[in-house]
Amino acid sequence: MPRIYSYYIVLVLLCLSGKAYGQLSGHLLKSYGEDGIATLELPTDEEAQIVGLAALKDGRNMVMAEVKQGGETWTLISRQYPFGQLDEDFGLGGWLWLDEFNQASEILALPDGGCLIWGQGKGSDDFDLMMVKLTSSGNVDANFGSEGKVLLDFNTNEYPRDIQVLPDGRIRCIGECYNWVIQSAELLVAGLMPDGTMDPTFGFGGTRRIKINGALRWTDLKVKSPENLWISGIAREKQKEAPMVVCLDENGLADYRFAEKGIWVGQTGFDRIHRLQLDFDQKNIWLAASTKTLVDPQYDYDVFRLSKDGRQDTILRNAYSGQYGHDILEAFWIQDDEKLCIAGRSGRMAEVVRMLPNGTLDKGYGAQGRCLLPVGNRRLILDRTQEGNIVVWGQNQQEVSGVRIQGDPELEAYKDKLAAPVEVNLDFPFISVALSKQAGIWEVEFNHATWQFAWGHAQLIHCFQEGRFVASRQLSNQKQVASEGVYRLGE
Repeated sequence: MPRIYSYYIVLVLLCLSGKAYGQLSGHLLKSYGEDGIATLELPTDEEAQIVGLAALKDGRNMVMAEVKQGGETWTLISRQYPFGQLDEDFGLGGWLWLDEFNQASEILALPDGGCLIWGQGKGSDDFDLMMVKLTSSGNVDANFGSEGKVLLDFNTNEYPRDIQVLPDGRIRCIGECYNWVIQSAELLVAGLMPDGTMDPTFGFGGTRRIKINGALRWTDLKVKSPENLWISGIAREKQKEAPMVVCLDENGLADYRFAEKGIWVGQTGFDRIHRLQLDFDQKNIWLAASTKTLVDPQYDYDVFRLSKDGRQDTILRNAYSGQYGHDILEAFWIQDDEKLCIAGRSGRMAEVVRMLPNGTLDKGYGAQGRCLLPVGNRRLILDRTQEGNIVVWGQNQQEVSGVRIQGDPELEAYKDKLAAPVEVNLDFPFISVALSKQAGIWEVEFNHATWQFAWGHAQLIHCFQEGRFVASRQLSNQKQVASEGVYRLGE
């Protein structure tokens, strides 16, 4: 294991909501950590590049970083509770060091609390695609593949791109390799069973190797249904770049119902496309990217709307230009089946931008449609929880930082809790507090640490030791105690 030192990870919780939280939308939640910021110490003195993030279904998240030291590459993984505290039950005191990967690319949460890590590892004679499975306790799962890992060898140097898990637990992953004959990036696709063995129903023995002339690089994989895989990439023609989407059926073959024989290539005219990503709503396929041209040499966000059959497309050119210029896309997703969300870097600032389907800013979010993130802007990675929350991490040269953003829960889901004065759930490891619909400010105290909330703002408070609980409501100049007592973890 590398020598141990420390620098800090900073986490911040933001509220992305425009429904349940009203005026709190797009602003820091001061209840997170200390005045909205929680910190973790990263146990290394070497510069670490954050490369992956996985949000578990119970609200915890895992952050993956790559550390190079002494000619060796280490993969460092930590797990945190939803409010930023280090989960010391994971790995060794909350940290796990892996030396299997030459390059770790993606980390994906599994329903059982474990995760899959997708990357590049050393094969017998070259670098192969590699997958490792971890259990919920942070151990390599020896029942997966061969002693916890799977090597995929396409007889060349392969580079990992993305990974997804189907509803039935089967795994789909993509990578690429460069074909010098056709001077294009070949798309490498693999299908695995939940135990890490090859899926015999997919491709040819579990793999596909797809050659498309002009393919420059492959970027993103989405599973819209068990029947189809959607893969985004970037094509190059006559020194210009264009977005590209490939649709494969459940057997890994091109779905000819989509566009031209399963392949859509958008309009060219871009000198550079950066970090193209895709997502869906009920009617359309959406792609977002940072693009630039000779006329405008700085990157701007462009959004592409594509019909499900791939035969009609629209571009929202310069859909959003950041306040600080040079906008680099890092993540893109569709929220509430209609709102377009972009996380990226604008100049020296990191931000989340939310737009309506016509490309205009959603003025009900943050400061006129945008929210600045108090994190590093060198790199951003993002994942979404099952509850609609969003976790974003960023990095500067010597600082890794992150934000936790709460999504748009429907008010209906909180109706039963908001009707009660106070509701307390003492299930380990957290206490859940629901506030009254009555006007006023609620004040909730746990062991002399106090949080204040406006009415209607349901909130989850995490605690890790026994202590005293007091919930009171400030109404005019009176403070009414609604509930108090001693709580014991595990009750």
